Amino acid sequence: MRSYLRGSLRGFAPRTQKFEEHGRSIRLTAGVEVLYVAHMEYEIGELKPRAVACELTHLALDFLFGRWRTLADNPALSENERLQVAASGAWLGQYRKGLLCALLCDQEPELKLLQDYPTRERSFIDSAFPLKQTDQDWYLLVSQWLRKEELDVESLDSINQSRDKRPKLLLRSLLDLIAGGDAFANSFTEYMVSFRDREWDGSPGIDFTSAEATILWNIARRSGVKRPDLASVVEEKPKFKVKRPGVKMPMLTTNLADYLLFPDGIDIA
Repeated sequence: MRSYLRGSLRGFAPRTQKFEEHGRSIRLTAGVEVLYVAHMEYEIGELKPRAVACELTHLALDFLFGRWRTLADNPALSENERLQVAASGAWLGQYRKGLLCALLCDQEPELKLLQDYPTRERSFIDSAFPLKQTDQDWYLLVSQWLRKEELDVESLDSINQSRDKRPKLLLRSLLDLIAGGDAFANSFTEYMVSFRDREWDGSPGIDFTSAEATILWNIARRSGVKRPDLASVVEEKPKFKVKRPGVKMPMLTTNLADYLLFPDGIDIA
């Protein structure tokens, strides 16, 4: 596993790996791609999905908290390197991967560190594409609930005033989960249908699964909530993604649960 996650960086100079966020981001993305391949039940050699996910959690923590972030004033660095370290603020995408993996593995100390990270003061960086300000607002609300704090009014207003349907559906699912009862099953299923019909473009790849839905479901699972029957929601018109002229790739599943990363648990993958 270590050789795989680090092997993809062999073309980077040691100084670049040590002081730049780019190398850490690549390692995290490569690792999540391994999880996706395992989720699709392809062979990944001797790699174990749970071991990969656990290491990705620690890679994300290094990205967020690592000593490399304190090195911006190191006189041994060039001016360009110091600027790169100081500007490494596009945290949301890597935080998302870390929280996802920590929940999959039930890593309690790591979850505590991750749930304490988002704050209202932590600025949103546009380079976290395709994530938006409303995504950061949603993750702040998730972390506040995990910390047993009151939900941030500004974040609630930001999502409720958004023109996009996606953040509103995610917020509703989160609030229904917090409230308890049967409403979560309905709102969570509604978001999964929306993800299939609006977010996923029909192509295989890391975005075939929903990170936010997987995070929500694993929080619900840890709270003793039963997963909704997502297998009963069938799409009327299967999607097709045109890969090249005359060749189409059909939708890979009709079970909404397949859009969750390891819906039945990473230990049995």
